[in-house]
Amino acid sequence: MHPKRRDNQDRYLRAAQVKGFIKKTADNKGLTKEQVHQRLTTNYKKMFKIEVLTHFW
Repeated sequence: MHPKRRDNQDRYLRAAQVKGFIKKTADNKGLTKEQVHQRLTTNYKKMFKIEVLTHFW
């Protein structure tokens, strides 16, 4: 597989895993997906002290 195509595939898989994680967490804790997403991005920002892009969710 071409390296650029592999990178795109990896990005797609990571995005799918995060979406699945958000859905699973929301179902388990009785929260909305948006609440879980906000908590995840807030904690991610705190951990890595970076600006998280949220437009791809």
